[in-house]
Amino acid sequence: MTPPAGATPPAVRVDPVEAGFGHHWWTVRELATADATVRPRDLAARLTALLREGPGPVPLHLGDVNDDEDR
Repeated sequence: MTPPAGATPPAVRVDPVEAGFGHHWWTVRELATADATVRPRDLAARLTALLREGPGPVPLHLGDVNDDEDR
């Protein structure tokens, strides 16, 4: 889905206090190759599809995770 010509994306506001705790905007490539735990595990593939195809007709449930059991 392509935004209308001349459309300006909304501003992203990052709280400087929260940013001090290591918040980071990840690229798709970073998500795909991260050594860190990323949930859902297939987030990079899902994000790639979303950027290519646009949102689906209904919200997507990304799954339930129990970090004590899912390693």
